[in-house]
Amino acid sequence: MTLAYLASTAEGRFFYHGHSYKLSPITYPDVNIHNILVMGGPSLARSICKENSGLMTGLNFDASLIPGFPEPLGMAVSEIPCGKRLMLLRAGGIGDLIMLTPALRQLRSRCRSGVKIALSTLQDRKALFEDLGFVDDFYPHPIRLSDLVDSADFYVDFSDKRGIFNHVDMIDFHLDCLGIDPSSVPKEQKIPEISKGLSRNHAIREEMKRLSRHGRPLVIYSPGASDRIRYLPDDILGLLATSFKGIDYVVPGSMPKTCEGMENVFSIDTSSGLDAFVTAIAASHAVITTDSSAYHIASALSKPCLVFFGPISSSIRSKYYPTIVALDACYFGKTCASPCGISALTETPPVIPIGANRVRALEKGVKITTYSGESFTFDPGKGCPEAQYLGSSTSPCLMSFSPEDIIKGFERVMDMVESPERERKRESL
Repeated sequence: MTLAYLASTAEGRFFYHGHSYKLSPITYPDVNIHNILVMGGPSLARSICKENSGLMTGLNFDASLIPGFPEPLGMAVSEIPCGKRLMLLRAGGIGDLIMLTPALRQLRSRCRSGVKIALSTLQDRKALFEDLGFVDDFYPHPIRLSDLVDSADFYVDFSDKRGIFNHVDMIDFHLDCLGIDPSSVPKEQKIPEISKGLSRNHAIREEMKRLSRHGRPLVIYSPGASDRIRYLPDDILGLLATSFKGIDYVVPGSMPKTCEGMENVFSIDTSSGLDAFVTAIAASHAVITTDSSAYHIASALSKPCLVFFGPISSSIRSKYYPTIVALDACYFGKTCASPCGISALTETPPVIPIGANRVRALEKGVKITTYSGESFTFDPGKGCPEAQYLGSSTSPCLMSFSPEDIIKGFERVMDMVESPERERKRESL
């Protein structure tokens, strides 16, 4: 069993991704399972304990012995009996969850009409799914053990039981976890979706209209990600803004200092919520970004997008995205070669060791030896190992793209963009 369990060590409230849990400590022998939280996998449990040091603790017990505890799904989804309830336990980043939507679509179409499908996911990301019609009920993640017992007959936790996570596209991974053969699903049915309600932020739409000048294309430039290992260097925007002056560029958040004063580079505040960021992308003509949620959103909205991949290969993240132009870094450094496989600075896939001493777990304080024999102590606050060794604020693999490749990639994206004039004519029909 791959589920993990948490409990509080003191009376109080636990806040996580927009949801508040009122919890009491576990007392034996009278255990109230309402005070036990369940999540799909130990890594999230460790992260929560680390973020709430001393306030949350892991539990080790066999929850399957609890009367009414659901069974892991062990049958084809089409064989789930009518009237049964299936709980999906899936946390993750915004992009990870968007890549879940094709699997949810297939699940809904293959299940009998009387089967109830529930999704336990991070509360502040529930809006991604709300009007898609794939899920009957939502629960926050982590889910209370009492809710899991009372609301499900079967569950799927999306753990990597077959060891394929690092080798297949995540959309195929989600399908596989549901027991659906990815090869049985046509490519066009693997394109993700997001809730239409997320692209209706009126204030952002009005601001994007104001920024659009003389019918010029408007391109979102989103250099950030959930982990700094995937941040883009500012000079990419500078290069494109200088090379394509007839295009306006909009940066969600702060304007890069190197682009201040450029007449065709603007900033927009999308900090009010996910709907603001999605609406900005929906109101643009194209997107430029790193391996982040922005290109998953762009794909779900059918927006052309240039994506720079460094630590993670595009082959396992954008296989079914027809509007994506992917540029993969080709970098060999003192500690790594791209793609190194690191999705976050505290998670290194064990199949891709780092440095000459083949480090398999990036933790603060671990010693890394370069291929030339030098050693240093890793500090995730200073970026990826290669960035730390070179004293760079950006992962060097994402600085290795040539201006020629960047410009050619952007030209391919703009070839897919519908001209503003044609777009206006189509919308007027």
